[in-house]
Amino acid sequence: MSSAVSPAVDAVIKPDFQSKKRHFIFTDEHDQLRDSIRSFVVRELQPHAEEWEETTFPNWVFTRMGELGFLGLSYPEEYGGQGGDYYANIVLSEEMAQSHSGGTAMGIAVHTDMATPPIHLFGTEEQKQRYLVPSIKGEKISCLGITEPDAGSDVSGIKTRAVRDGDDYVINGSKTYITNGTRADYIVLVTKTDVDAGYDGFTLFIVDTDTPGFIVENKLKKLGMHASDTALLAFNDMRVPADAVLGQVGGEAGREAALEVVQGWHDHQLGHEAVSPSVQDGVAGMAAVVAMTTGATTLAAAPGAATTGAVPPGTWSGPCVNMVLFF
Repeated sequence: MSSAVSPAVDAVIKPDFQSKKRHFIFTDEHDQLRDSIRSFVVRELQPHAEEWEETTFPNWVFTRMGELGFLGLSYPEEYGGQGGDYYANIVLSEEMAQSHSGGTAMGIAVHTDMATPPIHLFGTEEQKQRYLVPSIKGEKISCLGITEPDAGSDVSGIKTRAVRDGDDYVINGSKTYITNGTRADYIVLVTKTDVDAGYDGFTLFIVDTDTPGFIVENKLKKLGMHASDTALLAFNDMRVPADAVLGQVGGEAGREAALEVVQGWHDHQLGHEAVSPSVQDGVAGMAAVVAMTTGATTLAAAPGAATTGAVPPGTWSGPCVNMVLFF
């Protein structure tokens, strides 16, 4: 077999990471925002990177970023947001890298892009005023409860139960690897209200962390990302009022809300029409690749389970289209 290199290899066009050319999705306004965020991050966060990796980044980071308007860049002004587009959130995400602290960036991202969007999408006006507004100000810290000890992030395996009891719901179960879990003021919690309804049995709740029965079992010790607190949480006969339901109880609406939490909130903020056909095709292509590389239609085990021990082999066993979540 010839060892000669194919001419096609030499013709491969590689990205120029040193280029100063602006990506086409960004405008002059985004550039101004980028400069503002970078100045803050470099001046006020970066100097503490090593210190926070030994401890945990402090809550004043949320407060300060709220004061500067960075926690609500794409939320409506009526809730204290900046009224920008979702690309502004991308700018924030990129510039948080200048903190030199992955844990700090992760804790902020969970708050701005994972836990609060469902409240904006599905919450009542009362819930938005009670939770979204102070979250944008940095006065309340949020976390998101999906991952479970026996299910990983496979929503089909969620065992946390919420059972109706009079005017309340009683919740029992546990969540693990919860970013901001030891410090959060509230949790957006994914539960099962009907175990026999499959994907139509999901219901979201907003629960204050000072609710009796809400237990921080442990602050997990991780290999890295020490600046971010990560918790194992338990719910022991935790009683919450019916108005804690976020969206609707179960059914198609409950299913859609649960799936939006883990993979689809950005579609609402970007608008599907704003995503180019090539990007849409790329997402479909990723799904196809996953299917081809994992046995066509099923996943026998969670990705990485053999090396991390995070999820027992065999946990993920349903159709790929229902199991694989990108977030």
